[in-house]
Amino acid sequence: ADMFRRILIPLDGSELAEKALKQALEIAKSYGSILHLTRVVPLIDLCGEYSSVAFIERLEKMRNRSQNYLNRKLDELRSEQLRVDATVLIGNPAIRVVELAEEREVDLIVVSSHGRTGLARWYFGSTAEDIARRSSLPVLLLPQMRKK
Repeated sequence: ADMFRRILIPLDGSELAEKALKQALEIAKSYGSILHLTRVVPLIDLCGEYSSVAFIERLEKMRNRSQNYLNRKLDELRSEQLRVDATVLIGNPAIRVVELAEEREVDLIVVSSHGRTGLARWYFGSTAEDIARRSSLPVLLLPQMRKK
């Protein structure tokens, strides 16, 4: 059963993304999949009144923060004996996620929909649907679990 050899999970640090990751882990454990984690630093968050130097510094800071976050995830998942790698990207989240999926020849993209706060509105909600629209690969869109 090599249906899901490679699974891509975009993470933005939100609780919703963590839930998507849990679901992806279940699939990965069943199928022995390789997991590709990614976090996209959206340039639109950086379009303020920056000088070019401040812009680059801020971009670097966000990139480092994203890399540290992914490194923590890698450590956690590798300790569970999963095969996993991680990539930080910069740009439009939906476009970059779909490009990465094609590049890595993934079999499935797992993403939560309908987060509406902060960075989450990027991935989730509009970005999740945007990924689904742009991708020729299967996308598993997880609905948001309502908090009881």
